[in-house]
Amino acid sequence: MRKILIFFLLLILQCNIVKSQSQYWFGFGYNMSRFKMDNSLNYIIDRYNQTRTSTLTKEMKHIHFADGLAFSFGFNVNKFVFDLGYTGKKQTVFAQVNNSSGSGERDLRFKNRNFNMGFGFAFINTSNSSVALCASLDIGKIKTETRLGDIPNIDKEEYEIVTDDLNMGSTFYLQFLIGFGRGKGLALIARPYYHISYFDTDFYAVNEKINSSTYVKDPDIIESKISNIGLSLILAIYGSN
Repeated sequence: MRKILIFFLLLILQCNIVKSQSQYWFGFGYNMSRFKMDNSLNYIIDRYNQTRTSTLTKEMKHIHFADGLAFSFGFNVNKFVFDLGYTGKKQTVFAQVNNSSGSGERDLRFKNRNFNMGFGFAFINTSNSSVALCASLDIGKIKTETRLGDIPNIDKEEYEIVTDDLNMGSTFYLQFLIGFGRGKGLALIARPYYHISYFDTDFYAVNEKINSSTYVKDPDIIESKISNIGLSLILAIYGSN
């Protein structure tokens, strides 16, 4: 008897959830973000340029703009928003030198990839649009890679992983959903956001790798929390009740 009552209670609860569900969506898109790492990774890049002024033909630029894939699956129930997603961020910079050994190139790649579990409240909510204020718990990897080779053959060189750290953080964002159908069809989701990691990432190994002759003169710890502002644009399939 108890099992039968539990079964009917769960059935009623499920029916109420389906009945009250306002929106759901599933889609992929593009993510872009701007980083500020002047005291960590970009400090190392500055040291690279400063110690090679006589041989550099092209200076290495700062890591500041990263982009990649975005994914989102979520729903809106009675203005409560729940979302599972992914945001990828990657930027590659390079420098070129010309010395007695010939012309060479150093590439440096930065990656920040996060899986997100978001919660929020939709303060504007219609059958084919919504605006929600959300925050997410993020877990992912912060990775740096580098390669070195002759300029004509640099694309044949494999990247070497220098750092590969697990980190956690949070993202605070506004979500704008605009549907192009009446209650179902395609929708555009736009998310301006701010992301901050909980823990510092130490890039000392990057300095040791690309500035092997001068890193001993630099600080032993070159770390910072990774923060960035960005925008995700996602094309999704959506429906609403």
